[in-house]
Amino acid sequence: MKIVKNIDIIVNEDRCIGCRQCLKSCFADIYRFDEERKKCVPAYAQECMGCLMCEMDCPANAIEVVPPPKPEKPYAGKFAFTNLGYAPFSL
Repeated sequence: MKIVKNIDIIVNEDRCIGCRQCLKSCFADIYRFDEERKKCVPAYAQECMGCLMCEMDCPANAIEVVPPPKPEKPYAGKFAFTNLGYAPFSL
């Protein structure tokens, strides 16, 4: 798998029970345990691969992995003009 850019990882601290299951399930090793707050934090979110294992394995449903928005096709629904007139343009 490759790193997914612009992914957001949201940890609901009110729901997090500090079980460290996300530390165990994340093979990209993005989580660190904050001893002061007794919660896991996504310290290296920029290295997330978007596998969703942490979200699926969290027993408290405290993690949400939000993928980046898909870019729009720049030419969707447009027409290409040619020397023969115009034709629908699709990608």
